[in-house]
Amino acid sequence: MGNDNGGALNTDSFDNFNDVYGEILNNCDWGIRNERDNEEDNEGRGDKKSNQGRDGEYNDINDNWFEHYPEFVNNSFYMAGESYAGVYVPTLASQVVKGIKAGAKPIINFKGYMVGNGVTDQIIDGNALVPFVHGMGIISDDIYLDVLAACKENYFDPSTDNCSMILQKISKAIWELNIYDVLEPCYHNPESKRDSKANTRLPDSFQLLGEAQRNVSVRKRMFGRAWPLWAPVKAGIVPLWPQLAEHDLTVACTNDEVATTWLNDPSVRTAIHAETESITGAWELCTSRLLYRHDAGSMIPYHKNLTSQGYRALIYSGDHDMCVPFTGTQAWTRSLRYKIIDEWRAWKSNKQVAG
Repeated sequence: MGNDNGGALNTDSFDNFNDVYGEILNNCDWGIRNERDNEEDNEGRGDKKSNQGRDGEYNDINDNWFEHYPEFVNNSFYMAGESYAGVYVPTLASQVVKGIKAGAKPIINFKGYMVGNGVTDQIIDGNALVPFVHGMGIISDDIYLDVLAACKENYFDPSTDNCSMILQKISKAIWELNIYDVLEPCYHNPESKRDSKANTRLPDSFQLLGEAQRNVSVRKRMFGRAWPLWAPVKAGIVPLWPQLAEHDLTVACTNDEVATTWLNDPSVRTAIHAETESITGAWELCTSRLLYRHDAGSMIPYHKNLTSQGYRALIYSGDHDMCVPFTGTQAWTRSLRYKIIDEWRAWKSNKQVAG
């Protein structure tokens, strides 16, 4: 099971042009893959419910998944996901393990999990962007040395005006990049306007969130258009895009025209067993219909607990992802202090170096 948004924008099932009806279907079996990989994840953009009250999730898997697909009961069971799945995969995996130990039926043959570019720890993830953009050549050595001296490697929670000012300079440097792949084009909504006052696309209300927490003239937890770069790992209510959209703010670098049209087509909704618009409302990439409070803390203890019990874990990162940079993944996996048994090396696909 897995997938962060049900596959509409990340499975590459169609290449979309600006013309809503100009999509080209790719030659892949979307239906089979989603049946195998996706548990229900369709409320809003993924069912990102509160981390409270997770006791029923083991029963949800049994009642919903294995009730419909009893032939899979004896199969090896893995969980997988990307981005914010870095939170809900290890927490749900922990609940499954608790259910197994409690003797819940049927017994899930749980073997392990996989997380890609996963949100993990607010401090480590929050400090990962600056070394990433320097390593990618996006900021100069001079700026990097300045921010090192001013911030003392504490970029997530800047304590001085000078640190915040240099972080703002970095924000300006990365503002127009595609945060999900810095080498890919960034779709710019023509209706969106840049906030010239702060040189950022963060609305005033969101900037005030930071100012209320620390009396610093320029408070930057997030760098411009890159929300939600670090917001999901921070304790408390997580603001959603529609709640922040005071200046025609749109989801960064994302053209969701094709997905919106397709997923709101009545015949499509029927085919994917979604409720009608009269019941759930129209599909939106980021909906305002959710109230999500993050209360799970760091995911590192979850990973340590699961792997120490012998469950397999595959943690991977795309090296062009600026939203949850690989520099953070390297830092938190290193903090587990596991012995390295295979040195860093190139890996190949079809006899070509692929990473």
